[in-house]
Order: sequence, then structure tokens, then C-alpha cells
Amino acid sequence: MKSSLNIMKIFFLLIYLFAHQWCIASISPQVEKFLNEPAQTFENQKIPKGFRIITLNHIAHYLCNEKRNGAIDNTAYITWMKKLLKCCFMQGVRYQSKSSMEAGNFQENGLYLSHLNIILGVYKSSTGSNEYQNLNEKISHYINKKSLLNPSLHIASYSGSKFRFPADQSASLYSLYLFDQNYETDLSDEPIKKWILEMQQHQTIEKLPYSEITKGTSYSVIPRGCAMSFSAFYMSIYAPQEAKTLWETYKQHYFIDLGFCGGFREWPAGQERKADVDSGPIIMNIGLAATGLGILASKALSDEKTYAKLKPGETFILNQSSSDSILSLAIALHASSIKE
Repeated sequence: MKSSLNIMKIFFLLIYLFAHQWCIASISPQVEKFLNEPAQTFENQKIPKGFRIITLNHIAHYLCNEKRNGAIDNTAYITWMKKLLKCCFMQGVRYQSKSSMEAGNFQENGLYLSHLNIILGVYKSSTGSNEYQNLNEKISHYINKKSLLNPSLHIASYSGSKFRFPADQSASLYSLYLFDQNYETDLSDEPIKKWILEMQQHQTIEKLPYSEITKGTSYSVIPRGCAMSFSAFYMSIYAPQEAKTLWETYKQHYFIDLGFCGGFREWPAGQERKADVDSGPIIMNIGLAATGLGILASKALSDEKTYAKLKPGETFILNQSSSDSILSLAIALHASSIKE
């Protein structure tokens, strides 16, 4: 009898250990499928090339947050991050080879370099590994140099482009800030201080930032919802007071309260325009990108009231099948994995 009880105890212990290991090593099925078939997913969903590294950045943050939350263990985390890092350098995502970047030969593709740099920084901060230190350091010095040399204090988002986008620069500066936090350097100090002052010269009378500061596009001086949600999130980390000011002003002019839920305009009232690749679909003047990124920003800024209004959109995205946009899913997962 005693022998049978011991066997039963061992049996249930094994079940518990298996279940526990499965629980802490599991990630979203959609993300797991994506990381096993990234090229196919990007092509099938027609994710624009420039948005692919942004998708990977959000998934990297989601994985990191899930590790901190205890949802996945360290072994599983490193396995998935290694897969994700490989995606960063594959054809259809990268703008130049990994070897050329490691040699310090860069093309001024600030969008790709900045989000890659963030991913490298997240990996370092979450694992302590110096495996990518060389590349992380070279990209950081390059972004620092290009940002300070340009009169607008912006690195170009794409090689050869004359346009300068504050939202993209907000991510570039975060990549430098993260590098500084990881390696106790000060590469971000000067670019952040000068950029914040420069942006005061490129805003509307409502104190909202231009979408593009060279005034080279038809919408340059019109603040866009997707850009402000994007900027508020990144700025909340290295310029929290400025981010808070932007967020409150942005909400005042762009938030649409529908009672049980809400969302952000892509364009200001009275200046509505068609949807484009940046905005995503616009329904009842509410932009998908502005709202999705707004969910992330509201969580980062601890704005629980706004987050509660936006959360139905997050819940809707998370409940969808894997056929939905991996970019939208990545943003929603990133937001939902942030814990107070």
C-alpha cells in the first residue's frame, strides 16, 4: 500500500513538473508560428519591408516582458530571441548585410538600424550577454553621429531620403538611451537634449509636433495620430515629462470617446485624409495604428483611464486568428505584457 502511494506521488509530481515547465516555456501560438515561418508570414500578409523590423522589435519586447513576468523561463526566452535575431538579418528585413554592419560600413537606413539597435539592447539588458556588443556599439555610435551632424538632429529613416520624421527619431534616441543603460555610456545625452529643443521649433499652435519637419510632404505640418502614439511610447522612457505633456495634449485633440470604448484619430478634426500604409485602416475617423500604438503608450505612461477605453481594441486583436496582421498582434502583445 505504501509503495503504491509513493508511486502515485511520483506520478503526480511528474505531471506537475511537466505542466509547470510547459506553462513557463509557452508563448503566443501566433508568435511561435511566426518565428518559425517569418519570411512566409511577412510575404503572405504583405507587411511592408520597413515595418518588418518594427514588428520584430515589438515581439522582442513582448518576449522580454513575458520572461520578467515569469510566463516563460530563461532557456525558452533565449531560444525564441535567437530565432528573432536571425529574422533581423534575413533577406526582406535587412537593408544591408550583417558583415558590412559589423565592419562599420553603414547605409543611412535609420529606421532599420534604430529598431535593430533596440532589439540588441533588449537582448543585452535581459540576458547580460555581450554577444552582440560590437554591433550594438557600432550602430549606436553611427546613430549618434548622424543625428548630431544633421541640422534637424534626425537621422534619415531611409538611405537617400530628404525627409525627417520625429516619430522615427524618437525610437532612434531610445536605442541610444538603452545602449547607455546597458554599458554605462552617455551617447544619448546630447542628442536627446538637442532634439527636444529642436522639436519646439516644429510644432503647431496646439503644441503638437509636425509629422515631418522639412515640410517636404503634403501632410508634414499636420500632426498624425500614429506618429504621436509612437513617439509618446518611446519618449516615456527617456523623456517622461515631455512624453506626458505630449500625451495629454494629444488626447485633448485626437481622442474619440465612444462610451464603452475609444480610439485615436489619425488626422485632426476637419482635416481628415485617406488611410495609408502608416495609418492602417481608418474607421469612423479612428486610426488602427494610432489606436494600437496608443494602447502601448497609455500602458507605458500608466494612464489607466485611457487604457481602459482602448483595451477592447487590444482584446479584439489578441482574440483573432493567426491570419491577422502580425504587426498589430505584436503591438497588442507588447502592450498586454507590460506589468505595473
